[in-house]
Order: sequence, then structure tokens, then C-alpha cells
Amino acid sequence: MKGSLRTQLTGIIKASCRFGQSRHQAKKEHGGKSPFIHSVGSFGKVIYRLWPLLEGMQRNGVGDIEELNSTILSHYLAEQFLYHKEKSNARHTFQAELSALAKLETCLNAFSGIHRSNPANYDFSVPLEIYRKLARTIEKNERTVSRALPRPLELLACLDSPRHTLMAEFQLHTGCRTEGIGAPQRAYPGSAHLRPDNFKQPEGGEILTPVPDPITRQPVHCFWTVEKGGRLGWKHCPVPLAERFFQYCEAHPEGLTDKYAVYLKALNRAMKLTGQAPGAGEPIRSVLISPKRAT
Repeated sequence: MKGSLRTQLTGIIKASCRFGQSRHQAKKEHGGKSPFIHSVGSFGKVIYRLWPLLEGMQRNGVGDIEELNSTILSHYLAEQFLYHKEKSNARHTFQAELSALAKLETCLNAFSGIHRSNPANYDFSVPLEIYRKLARTIEKNERTVSRALPRPLELLACLDSPRHTLMAEFQLHTGCRTEGIGAPQRAYPGSAHLRPDNFKQPEGGEILTPVPDPITRQPVHCFWTVEKGGRLGWKHCPVPLAERFFQYCEAHPEGLTDKYAVYLKALNRAMKLTGQAPGAGEPIRSVLISPKRAT
């Protein structure tokens, strides 16, 4: 295959990209596990986790990624396993590399089936299974710092827009992602706005009667959202919050909605004003989820 190993890898991975298509639908069609890559974020992560493999291939004089086989991979995994053990890296780091290699196997088979008259059959199952078992001997480093805000009510008080306050309250009390409360980073069908229709069955009807919360046993409204990957999921909303939402929608028939960047800018400003700005690398969209819902 022509080009540098990084160029080759990009072409190989693209063979299995299905951007914009539902991962959950693909899971149904392929026995519970999608063989495709459905987002630009996942594409970037797979590429990043496979860069060490390319460096290993270069060290061993292999310049064509289509020459990859179980022998080469076994030699590489032995090196990586010792590297992670010596560096005291977390188990998840090595397991993430193994997952990326399994995805590479799928991508190589897809690429070969599309572009080669005599498709190759790549099977890395033996070395991957061996090192999945060995990965369990690596220490599992637990996250000790919570990503939830310590004082979320202070943040709510600092938001200038009633719309943003309502959106943030939904995130706090229900654990919704931003696309579930009207500010999708990437639009999925049905994820643009949060409306009273979300408090009905997806096929329509009347607003659902409140039911006991499965955790607190307090009355809550059930509503659905379409979030990551286009999946429809049900949430529980405190009755007072739902009533304020219905009142808001009487004056704003479009429901809750705003641009993703605008909403995050408002949250970021409020976090800085209250001294709760996340550290470097912390995703702002996640910090509003309450510890109760996160577990």
C-alpha cells in the first residue's frame, strides 16, 4: 500500500466509517456490536491509539500496514505490555489499545474487501485474547476526583438567561447530555429541541402522569430524549421543574433550544464566577450531572 504508515492507516480506518448513521441501529443489525465507526471523535481516538503500533512496525522494518499479521502483532503487544507495566500505567490504557487493534482488524478486512480483487482475511483474535487476559494483571487505577460541580446551585444563580437556567437544571436533576436539553453538539434526528411532546409517548398522546422516582420515591415526570448516537432514552424530572418547563413553553413554543457553543459559554462564565471552572481537559458538558444520577 502506498504512502506513509499514517496515511495508510487513515485510509484503512475510513473504510469502516459510517458518520451520521445510528450506532444503535447498527448494533441491532450486527448482533449487538457495531463493526463501524460512527463519529469523528471515535475516529480520532482509534487513530491516536494505533500510532504506537505504527512506530513499532517502523522499528521492525514493516512499511505496509496490509502486511500486519498475528506474528507482528504478538511481538508488538509483548513490547507494549512490558512498557505499560514498567510505567505503572492504568489497566484501561492498555485495554483501550487492545480495543483499537480489534477495530483495526475489522477495518483491514473491510478495506481489503472493497479495494482488493483477492481480499485478505485478517484475524488477530489469538494475540488479542492472550493480552486481554494479561491486561488484568495491570493495576486498575481508580479516578479519585469527581467531575460533578461541588456547588451547582451557585452556578444556576449566576446564569443570566432563564432558558440556560432551565437547561442547566434539567442537566443537574436528570443527567441529560446537552443534546437532550436542546443544545446538541452534533444533531441527531429528534434531538434539536426539548418540548412538551417529550413528556408524552414517542408516538403521541397525553402528557404522562407523574410516577414515583425509582431512587427517591418522590413524584417525577417521565420524558424521553434523543442523545449520543441517536438513541432514545427515558429520564425522570422533578414535578416542579416540569411545571416550570411547561410554563416556559407556553411563551416559547419552540421549547428549550440554543446553540451548543452559546450554552457552554454561559456555563463556563458561571463556573468562573463561582470559582468552579474545570481543570485543563475537563469536558464542561459533563460537570452538571449530579452524583446521584452519575452512579
